[in-house]
Amino acid sequence: MQPMLDGKRVLIVEDDPIQRDAYVAEIERLGAEVDSAGDLPSAKARCDERTFHVAIVDIALVPDDYANVDGLDVMRHIRNLGEGTSVLALSGQPKTHVAREALKEFNAFDYLSKELVIEQGMQVIRDAAIAAANAAELRLYAPVSDPLTFLAGADPAKEATWVGACLEMWHPKGGYQGLRKFFSRLCDPLAPLLPRTGAEHFTVVDRDGRALTGEFWSKGKGLAVVLLALPQDSAEAVLGRGGSKAWAQKAPIHEVVEAGLKGFAFPLPGVARRDFGSRR
Repeated sequence: MQPMLDGKRVLIVEDDPIQRDAYVAEIERLGAEVDSAGDLPSAKARCDERTFHVAIVDIALVPDDYANVDGLDVMRHIRNLGEGTSVLALSGQPKTHVAREALKEFNAFDYLSKELVIEQGMQVIRDAAIAAANAAELRLYAPVSDPLTFLAGADPAKEATWVGACLEMWHPKGGYQGLRKFFSRLCDPLAPLLPRTGAEHFTVVDRDGRALTGEFWSKGKGLAVVLLALPQDSAEAVLGRGGSKAWAQKAPIHEVVEAGLKGFAFPLPGVARRDFGSRR
């Protein structure tokens, strides 16, 4: 039986290290990729680095902070990112007004009392995480949903020229529809994507090999990537000539063959989140 959270990314925000480790272990048993944080700064940093299907947030992150400032700030940060993450608010404080505030103002998926978790066991956390993951609708980070428009520079006015150049250079099988399918298959598993600040979107890097490349941030994978697209029959030669480049020395995290074209995504090391442009 396939794990119920297979392929899902879950963030656990809990200041108590023993409870945090217990939640992480429980959610990992369901097949999820789990990150964790123990305070507001680290929780916000995790959210800026990755996109999560579910965030389980302990509202009371600071002892004796009965206003729950830090926990609610985590939820506010997640809400403001607008990525579609389902939030489960968790608290040991049996205050119904806190539950109402979390559910209403921050669009939390549900509110869980730690008392209930103690009484009924970890099944409460498991069931809530599965329901929240099923309800999550992650939004693409690209300025537009169409990969051709996005790769052309997110400028519809330039798209026709850029697409025309690709068709003339590559002659993909299936023409325009083949090109569209190729780029969809290349980009979709990496979504959401951002163009890297100061970098061109997709530019010719090897005219003889007719290869295009561009640098992007894949927040879904938590990695900076170089996307490379070129004809299938020249891929080996172009990659050989690109051996001196840092990205060519790494194994691709994703590759696709479609319409007589071949595409790769290579990870870039040592890149900070601040190196990348706004999602808007």
